[in-house]
Amino acid sequence: MSERTEVHPLAVDADDIVDDDEYVPPPIPREPLRIRLLRGIDEFGRQIRFHVNAVAHIPYAIRHHKLEILRLLGEISFGSGALAIIGGTVVTVAFITSFAGIELGVQGYSQLSDIGVEALTGFVSAYINTRLVAPV
Repeated sequence: MSERTEVHPLAVDADDIVDDDEYVPPPIPREPLRIRLLRGIDEFGRQIRFHVNAVAHIPYAIRHHKLEILRLLGEISFGSGALAIIGGTVVTVAFITSFAGIELGVQGYSQLSDIGVEALTGFVSAYINTRLVAPV
């Protein structure tokens, strides 16, 4: 009895395998240039219509939804609970700025009096404070 091996119908011989370097995908069918241009113009027109419609409805939204607009602006601007953080930051910056100015005035007067030009303390303080505190 001869033993017969069945080959699966989708089996591929090793000789039939093609290297990836040789594989060229089939060309993708492209629409004619005229059709693609018309689709692009149509999409552009839809976007323009949307934006004009959105801008045209701004007065209606302001008249009828004032509180909601203010709520959304506050939420976007400050986030939830960020107002307290911003308040704390303002106090901290004011504190640092004032004490930096005071320290600069005292030290500036002390140093300038050593060379006899303590009258320039105000000018030096104003000039240096803007460069020292402005980045803060």
